Amino acid sequence: MFAVSRHAFGCLAKSRTNALHCTLYTRGHRVSQLGEPLFSKLGHRLRVISSMLSGRSSQVEILNRDNAPPLAYRRVRGDTKPGVLLCVGLKSVMDGTKADALEELARQTGIAMVRFDYRGHGLSGGHFNVCTISDWLQDAKDVLHALTVGPQVIVGISMGGWIAQLLALHEPSRVHSMVLLCPATDLTWHISQLPEARKQLAATGVFLQQSEYVSSGGIPLSEALIQDGNTQHLLLHECAAELSEKPTPAHAEQDGEGQRGRIFPEPRRMFPEPRQTFPESRRRLLQVAIECPVHILHGMQDEVIPWEESTSLAQSLSSASVVVELVKDADHRLSRPQDIARLLTAVEGSIQLGSL
Repeated sequence: MFAVSRHAFGCLAKSRTNALHCTLYTRGHRVSQLGEPLFSKLGHRLRVISSMLSGRSSQVEILNRDNAPPLAYRRVRGDTKPGVLLCVGLKSVMDGTKADALEELARQTGIAMVRFDYRGHGLSGGHFNVCTISDWLQDAKDVLHALTVGPQVIVGISMGGWIAQLLALHEPSRVHSMVLLCPATDLTWHISQLPEARKQLAATGVFLQQSEYVSSGGIPLSEALIQDGNTQHLLLHECAAELSEKPTPAHAEQDGEGQRGRIFPEPRRMFPEPRQTFPESRRRLLQVAIECPVHILHGMQDEVIPWEESTSLAQSLSSASVVVELVKDADHRLSRPQDIARLLTAVEGSIQLGSL
């Protein structure tokens, strides 16, 4: 639980000025004018966050499976369709401020909401060191089929944003829409391009990714995890080269020491020339055959995943309904009250798409 001061709540009313004003075009069509008012229901957002701080939460339950570790989850039942399924990030757990806020929103609006811990995470069974992207995708599929009914709004945070996209590709009839927060699409591809990762993997079979979001020791990423992601689940890049080969030029100068927590490269140039928004290396991104509506939230101060990754993703998605919302003063966590208010607005907007 976290404490929110009166000043922090006051930031909610002011935060609209920190959203980037721009128009996003997808396949030649205007999709959304970013920077339009987001807090027409500001009072409701405050009530949701205030209720969240009261500590009310659903009971932890266990989903037992025949051939896989048991999964811990929390569920709020509801009648309104669609429901919400939350996929958290790497080494994150289902109990967090954003998850609590989504659950409170579900209680107050009558929608169903499920959150869970992947195997090797939190209260679920399994060992993190032997898990792969395929394992965590299967966890999401099992939760989707066993604990939800009908199409769902998939909320994906960081690596969970990648899992959400894979879920949309594997289960299109069950994914109503997606809300992605700082999505770490093709995470393993980017890791495999880091010289320090290649060095550690060659020596020990494990790359210890330093991160300020874990208490100590870093995040151990196995060669099996990286190879699984690179050979089975890449969306925006061609199958990655073997780890023994040299990294791509975009990553070649990074030694893994001076950029604690950064996995994705710092963009070299933002606007090279008119009508060429992205660097040359990013124009070879593959098309992602996801047709459902997508709302992406990304902090422009994100120190782990540059916000340009989200605008590149938006261009690659097949969907004609893609909104990218850039928050100028937000970082990777997106956990401030004003960030959570934006998340709730995006989720409610996605739910309402089905009734238009």
